[in-house]
Amino acid sequence: MKALPNIGKPATRALNNVGLTHLEALSQVSAQSVAKLHGVGPKAIIRLEEALKVEGLAFGPDQELAFETDFLAIGDLNCDNAPKRRGIRDFLLAAWMQDVTLTSNYLSSKAQFAEATQAQPLMGIEKILTAYQTATPISSIIIHQLVSHGKEGAAHASLTLQSGHQIHFAEFYQFEGHRKEAKLLKITRYLHSSSESSILLLNRI
Repeated sequence: MKALPNIGKPATRALNNVGLTHLEALSQVSAQSVAKLHGVGPKAIIRLEEALKVEGLAFGPDQELAFETDFLAIGDLNCDNAPKRRGIRDFLLAAWMQDVTLTSNYLSSKAQFAEATQAQPLMGIEKILTAYQTATPISSIIIHQLVSHGKEGAAHASLTLQSGHQIHFAEFYQFEGHRKEAKLLKITRYLHSSSESSILLLNRI
């Protein structure tokens, strides 16, 4: 595997934080997506493109998502014509973007959210979105795994903030019904137990 070229410490660190540690990995993501990483500027993108070209490689195509995100989104994004997997993916992206309108497309009017260790759930879209606020802006989200079956689903994901800190979490979902267009009714999150991760979310239940 070919090492990344010299693009400066901030850009190299940003790429390493999301697992893009060698040139071959860049062929799986688009230049536009990589440019969203905090610390990766236009000069770094040009140097990466030049290094890829030398190796007969190129950045990947733009991701086919339902909407544009202001942070890098990579990982298990292919939903293979599975509507509920797609709904979970798009809900996560919309929620971490703090977009009330988009998020409302995926949540039931009776939706509730709770941390696994807390008994009192959050009710309503705007209150639920407080669970998706971070102390500093998000640089990237990696969706490691998405699964759905019947009325249930789950996601395992990691966030990298512009501060460089990372948050790891898993969420379990219950849909309001079996229909493919069913919305999310219940969300339960398991957050990485380190104190560092805990303080990075602005609002704790």
